[in-house]
Formats: sequence, structure tokens, C-alpha cells
Amino acid sequence: MHSALKEAKRLSSEEVWRKTFTAEKQLNGSSPTNDEEFDRLGYKIIRNICDPKLLITSVPKERGIINYNDDGSIRDTQEIETQVVGSVARYTHPFYHKAFSVVKKRIEESINSKLYKTYYYDRFYFPGQDLQIHADRPSCEISVTIHCSSNLKDKWPIYIKSVDGNVVGVNLESGDGLIYKGCERPHWRLPMPGVKRNKIRKFFSKEELYYHQIFFHYVLSDGRRSHFAGDESKHGWL
Repeated sequence: MHSALKEAKRLSSEEVWRKTFTAEKQLNGSSPTNDEEFDRLGYKIIRNICDPKLLITSVPKERGIINYNDDGSIRDTQEIETQVVGSVARYTHPFYHKAFSVVKKRIEESINSKLYKTYYYDRFYFPGQDLQIHADRPSCEISVTIHCSSNLKDKWPIYIKSVDGNVVGVNLESGDGLIYKGCERPHWRLPMPGVKRNKIRKFFSKEELYYHQIFFHYVLSDGRRSHFAGDESKHGWL
């Protein structure tokens, strides 16, 4: 077993592990596109998929979850981000409306398949935090994680298990994207480095270390999950 996969298993619960690989087994090949290589691997790296100017924002003071309405107003908040405790995730932040469309077009051109938008969210990670191994829900049929910004000097890859069983760690620069079949491919991040350095930075009142990324989620317009457009019509976009 690949060392990153072995560590992911150690960090996850038995239920999460079983659910992830049951989904992989049952759903593999359920999202065919017009890109043979993408279908063969289940993922694809696109460098400079989006201008960083459309991605970079300052680090929020809040932690937890912030949900936005389509008009840009805040719908509600939650004190704890349950998937990555201690992080802050912002669902459909209005700043990213344009990037959501720009990236959709780039992916459509890359895989030669038309997409419908579902939803998106960005997350700020801090040292010691990890993303447990998982596969996504139906609204994330074709997904992309994009690196927005970071003050972390270390490389901090996102891992993905490809269709052929290989585990790949992908390092992204600001504006780079990893496209992947969210419902089919297990993906995860191991704990973010910099815990000790972050304590020192806080002691000297310096900005804490962070890693900012965003997930844009789509479904294939002619696929089995097309009815999840707008995240089951929660949003008016296509």
C-alpha cells in the first residue's frame, strides 16, 4: 500500500474508509466524458486554469462555515467546519462567481464535454489540519480543486487514487487546478505541515500559516447526474 494511502487509512475511521472504497467500486466508470485519458485515469492536471486575481482573498478572521445566498448576502454561519475542524469554509462566496464560469469553460474545452454548474466553496486550512480520504456526493461528478494562495513554503499535495490503482500526490501553484471525478476517485490531504512554526509566528504576532484552495463542482450535461444541476436546483445557475 502506498505510504500516503496507508497514512490516510490510519487517520480515517473504519466507516469513512469503507464508504469511500465502496463508492469507488460501485461508481467507477459512471461519468464517461469525451476525453480518453481523463476517463482512463480519473483525474487531470491543468496548469493556470484560472487567473489568481480571480481567486485570492484575505484570510478571514472567522472559523467554521459561512453560507452565502446567490445575491451575495450571508444566509447563515456555523461555528465548526465539521469536515476539517478549525478551518473556515465559505459556500458560494460572491467573489468567485466569475471564476466559477471561467473554470467551467476551461474544463469543458479540456475534456470536450458540456457541464452544468452545481456549487462551489473555498477553504482556508491551517497547520495540522487534514482532509480525510473520501469520495464526493452526486453534485460533485466533475470537480476541480484550485490552489488560490498560501504563505506556506512547504509543498502540500492533494492525493488521489487513480482508476489504475496508483496513488498520485499533486502539488499545485496559485491558479493551477486538479480536475477529477469526484464521485469515483478517493482523494485526501495529509496533515498540513508547519505546526511548530505557526506557534512561533503567533508568539511574535505574525500572520499564521495558511493554505487557501477552492472546489468548483459540476455535473455532465448528458450524464446520469445531470439533474443535480444547481445542486438539485438550490441555485439558479447552469
